[in-house]
Amino acid sequence: MQPSKFTEYAHKRIGIANYNRAEFIVRNMDHVPKICTYAATELSSEHVVQCADFIARWYKNPMPLYIRWRNIFGPMVTVRCTRRLLTEWTDAVEEFWRARERMAGQVYVKTK
Repeated sequence: MQPSKFTEYAHKRIGIANYNRAEFIVRNMDHVPKICTYAATELSSEHVVQCADFIARWYKNPMPLYIRWRNIFGPMVTVRCTRRLLTEWTDAVEEFWRARERMAGQVYVKTK
């Protein structure tokens, strides 16, 4: 994979919604343990924050890590690892976000 296409791939795979969610999680990381405790999720708060931090950093600038990995592991292993890691990171952020939405729906009940 060409380096220019790798940036496009990372942006497409992560998506702007997951990037915004990851930024929100990183900015509010003090509240993540509370939400993980009270919401129905099996994720640890450290894992959620770590995945969100990786997404925020990778979305902004994926090239330095890609080049470093490509030089160490080769291009095919780098692409395979990246696909797997991006999937794991986005799944963790999405699961946390769904748990957060469920918790917010229980706490802030609409009244008529």
